[in-house]
Amino acid sequence: MLARLLSGSLRARRSRVLLALLAVTLGTGVATALGTLALQVGDDLARTLRAAGPNFVLRPEGAAWRPDAGGDTRVARAGVSLPERAVAAMKSTFWKHNVLEAAPELDVSLRIGGQPVEATGTWFARDVTSYDGAWHTGLGRLHPMWRLTGAWPAESSQGIALGRALALTLHASVGDSLRLDAVGGHALVQVTTLVEAGGLDDLRAWLPLPLAQALAKRLGELDRVAVSALVKTEPDAAVPDAGRDPKGYERYMCTAYPANVAGDLAQALPGTEVVPMTELVAGEAGVVRRLHLLMLLLAAAALTASTLGLLSTTTA
Repeated sequence: MLARLLSGSLRARRSRVLLALLAVTLGTGVATALGTLALQVGDDLARTLRAAGPNFVLRPEGAAWRPDAGGDTRVARAGVSLPERAVAAMKSTFWKHNVLEAAPELDVSLRIGGQPVEATGTWFARDVTSYDGAWHTGLGRLHPMWRLTGAWPAESSQGIALGRALALTLHASVGDSLRLDAVGGHALVQVTTLVEAGGLDDLRAWLPLPLAQALAKRLGELDRVAVSALVKTEPDAAVPDAGRDPKGYERYMCTAYPANVAGDLAQALPGTEVVPMTELVAGEAGVVRRLHLLMLLLAAAALTASTLGLLSTTTA
């Protein structure tokens, strides 16, 4: 009897039932798709934002410089430095897969044509040996948004890359030869690249790291390592207490928050510390958080529309 009543009701209201099923199917399908898209797009957006440059700096412990967007990038020398193996050490940590790119940096003061010039020695492209195989990184991959005229100098070459504004000041162009004078001697180099980086970097020059170390008389030393790493938004709530909430504390420590990533990377090399560029980290976190909120609102709107469609067909 019940089956007969149900089948009769469905036949009598066939169009309404079909519309209700269509509304439920579309609503849940759209909400599920948006939820899946939010998870994927958030990670993709975070990775895309890493094209803006480094968001962490590995430096000797006790260095005076605290990195921030637009700030001075020179580490106050206090007889401290980093070894070159510091770059490879970051790929031996718990968060090694979150470390995307890195470039060692060594500052050297030069005089070119009688003018003082601040230069940085670095790796432009280098295959670093790690436990997971060769890690191809360097300044070029760390700053993919920089516009180049020419090509980065080879690591073993006597080449130099000039910021666009610095090149105008020196009246230099690609292919020109320049004499560099420094505390460690002098060198004759060829301009291989003009860099349009924006900001103060347009007044800087870049050298192959071995050449910079020789000119600065600091063989095998680094001032810092610029690092690009994927991190998640730091929560507003306080860190869970390990004694009262061990599972919450473990969950917190196993999430790629900036403080966790920085602390783990610093432990890979004693005598160092990793400092986040707070403005960049906070800005990127805000963009990703707003994207997730937008996706959540769209999913809620889809479910609401589905519910209203179901109610309108069943109560009409």
